[in-house]
Order: sequence, then structure tokens, then C-alpha cells
Amino acid sequence: MDKEMIKEINFVRQYPKVYASIVAKYLSDKSKSWVGLSKAEYNAGTELIEELKEMSPSQLLYPKACVYEAAKKHG
Repeated sequence: MDKEMIKEINFVRQYPKVYASIVAKYLSDKSKSWVGLSKAEYNAGTELIEELKEMSPSQLLYPKACVYEAAKKHG
């Protein structure tokens, strides 16, 4: 699960505009479902989309074993 999270973070960092379109599709799909979206979810999603659209691609993050172990012990 940790590796999947790092992959997701790195995807967002490298392709923020693509990720914005993924979030937009998620919001659209969820708003059409019978569960729908709360106003807070919608507002957070649209705010995220705007932030992602303004971002420039960033460098990849590489996990460090010592930081991971420290966080694991702390948690």
C-alpha cells in the first residue's frame, strides 16, 4: 500500500493537469450517482482541480528507508 501511495503522489507531481482531469471525472461521476456529493466534497474537489491546473510538474519523490522506519515507529 505504501508503494502505491508513492506512485500516486509521483503521478500527481509529474502530471498535475492530467490528474486534474481525473478528479473532474470522479466528481462528475459521483455527482450523477444516487449517493451524490456533499457541498463540502464538491468544493474541495473543485479547489483541488484549480490548484492542480496551476501546478507545474515536479521532481519525483524517492522514499528513504530511515524516514519510513522512523514514521512507522512514531505511528
